[in-house]
Amino acid sequence: MSRRFELAEELQHDGGGKAEQQKLIDMLLAEMTEAVKRDRAEALYVACIPTSAMLMKYKVNKVEGAPVVDMFVSGLKIAENMVTLKRVYGSAVCKNGLYKASPPAGTRKSPSMLIKSLKCCSPKLRSMC
Repeated sequence: MSRRFELAEELQHDGGGKAEQQKLIDMLLAEMTEAVKRDRAEALYVACIPTSAMLMKYKVNKVEGAPVVDMFVSGLKIAENMVTLKRVYGSAVCKNGLYKASPPAGTRKSPSMLIKSLKCCSPKLRSMC
C-alpha cells in the first residue's frame, strides 16, 4: 500500500490531528500541482467528500490557477437544480433503463429460463440449463 493511502486510512480511523491533516493537504497539493502541470488539468476535485471538505477548510480553492471543486457543494447545487427543473418545467429523472422499477417478486426470469427461451441458443448452451 502506498504511503498516501496509508495516511488517508490513518486519518479516517483516528480523525488525525492538525499535523496529519497538513501532511494529507501537502500530498494532495503535490498531486494536484502535477495534474495541472503535466496533464494540463483545468479543474480539480477530490472524490472523497470528507477530504474535499478538509481542502475547503484549509482554503484550498485553486492550485496553479485551476479551481478546486468542493464535491459536497457541487452535489448540493445539482440537487437544488433538479428541484428547480421539476418545479418550473416538470422535469424528472427518466424511469427507463437504470432507474426503472424492479419487476414484482416472482415474475423475474432466472438466467436459465432466459437461456431456454432463446431459440437461437446453441444446443450445448441449452444442455447446461
